[in-house]
Amino acid sequence: MTGLKKAVLNTTAVTAGGLLYVGLNWIPIIGPLAVGFLVGYTAKDDPRNGFRLGVYSATFGAFLLAVILGNSGLFNTTEAGTLLSMLVAWILVMWNLAGIMLAGLGGILGSLVGQARTMLGMIPSGLNMIPFGISFGMPKPRRVLKLQAPPGGEEKRIKFRICENCGSSNQEDSKTCENCRKKLG
Repeated sequence: MTGLKKAVLNTTAVTAGGLLYVGLNWIPIIGPLAVGFLVGYTAKDDPRNGFRLGVYSATFGAFLLAVILGNSGLFNTTEAGTLLSMLVAWILVMWNLAGIMLAGLGGILGSLVGQARTMLGMIPSGLNMIPFGISFGMPKPRRVLKLQAPPGGEEKRIKFRICENCGSSNQEDSKTCENCRKKLG
């Protein structure tokens, strides 16, 4: 993924996550976790970046929430309401700090699941863990494509080799991967 495409994806995920946070932060624990999970899953990046994106989206959502509540007149400045307003503001700040950390944790979980789904799509069969470079003593992965023959014709089979680096299919006689140009084992 190119840098610009990734930046646009992350920005979109954080913005959407912030908007979701405004509504879901009121659901204890699960709401912020869900926001972070969705943002981390969308990014499908490493867990550190998933945490960052979860925290950014929840921080953006908390800021939006503060603007909404500040403009609603909830925090009035009359003598009688000042103490109550300060107490409500303190509770909301603590609630949102916890929510921001939970969204970060959700971002870690979401990015791990997103990465696992991406990697599982690259694994051709069984316990063959190509992305990790571990083959568990199994033969090099090959895929067989069966082509339907016309009536009265002969069925053809085409064998492909799977690149250990990027997981793409290559013709059986290829020496290097057509996608990443790494030498095929």
